[in-house]
Order: sequence, then structure tokens, then C-alpha cells
Amino acid sequence: MGAAYGTAKAGAGIASMGVLKPELIMKSLIPVVMAGILGIYGMIVAVILIQKSKINIKKKLKLNNNIRFFKLKLKN
Repeated sequence: MGAAYGTAKAGAGIASMGVLKPELIMKSLIPVVMAGILGIYGMIVAVILIQKSKINIKKKLKLNNNIRFFKLKLKN
């Protein structure tokens, strides 16, 4: 989520940079690349954390579904 926000803000910066100082457009591409790298890094860390967890995915999904069902019952 943060990488997408960073990419969007950097893209808006590139657009305004293209209007104000067109000669600096190539330098303004660096934040877009860094935001993309941040997103890839976050995905890699998430995969590593999932693999190292002791509880398997089926148990996690079952627990998550039970919590949703309980919350739904509380609302009604």
C-alpha cells in the first residue's frame, strides 16, 4: 500500500517537473524506481514471514473465518 502511494506521489511530481523544468525529468524518475523496489521488498519479506510461521495456512484461514462469523453474529 505504501509503495503504491509513493509511486502515485512520485508520478505527480514527475508530471509537475515536466511542466516546470523539463531538463530534470530523468532525475525525478528515481523516486518511482525506489517506490517499486520498496513494494518488491515488502512482498519478499511477507513471503519469508509466511514460510517461517509455525501455523499452516489452512489453520490461519479457518481462524480468520471463525472471527468473521463471530463478528457477524455480534452485529445481528
